[in-house]
Amino acid sequence: MMLDTFIKEEVDKITSKYKIEQKQVEDLIRSKIDSFEKLIEFINESDDLNKIYRLHDYKEYSKKIKKEIYYSLRRYERSDDNLPYRHVSVTEREPFLDEFNRQLVEKTPGVVNILDIGGGMFPATFPFDKFPDLENYVWVDKDKRSYEELKELNNPKLTLFNESIGTHSWEDYLPQGVEEFDLALMVKLVSVVWRQERDLVDNLTKVPAKTILITAPKEAMTKKQPIYRREKKVLLNFIRLGDLKIVGDLDIENEFGFFIKR
Repeated sequence: MMLDTFIKEEVDKITSKYKIEQKQVEDLIRSKIDSFEKLIEFINESDDLNKIYRLHDYKEYSKKIKKEIYYSLRRYERSDDNLPYRHVSVTEREPFLDEFNRQLVEKTPGVVNILDIGGGMFPATFPFDKFPDLENYVWVDKDKRSYEELKELNNPKLTLFNESIGTHSWEDYLPQGVEEFDLALMVKLVSVVWRQERDLVDNLTKVPAKTILITAPKEAMTKKQPIYRREKKVLLNFIRLGDLKIVGDLDIENEFGFFIKR
């Protein structure tokens, strides 16, 4: 019975820190702990779990469990048959999607041409019906799976380019006769590129668009940890780098951003 108590305490500790369901954690622990025979022996013989936490065997077990949880949560896709909600960034926005779209529609009237950079499955939740003037929605992303899924939408306004940023010049994506996009979307993109592919950041600031929307999460992907100040600093650095100016903002429960212009 002491083992069950130990597992319950471990589940409570982990779910208080990480964005994961209790059953997932319990299933993971039960599937892994059998390989730590000495730890199980210590637990069953102990009358005080606090003594367990100082043991080398516990530390090795804990490291393995947390590593598996961390990397499972860091995946940008999850197992879910309900498209587009197996994509983490969309799933995080889903409870507040109506408010996100309301602000987007309200602050970008008369949009005809949109460029979506690194948007993943964002077009699947984009309110096309609320943009009556929209003629072209151009999507550029290297994610092959999103590309295949978005093709299934058969949306005549949606043009898909399954390639990395910088593969072609921004001008190559412009619809015929158009000199610049009305709106460029960089939804939860700038911070990722800033940290992982810094050499592409300057190119992002040069996108030919009248207005650019940049957004970032308020909370970490894996932990229940606020990151608003850190993410805001990155967005403001991006704005300064491109000599851009803020003309509006977008704010929902777990995501924020700025509408910017040259």
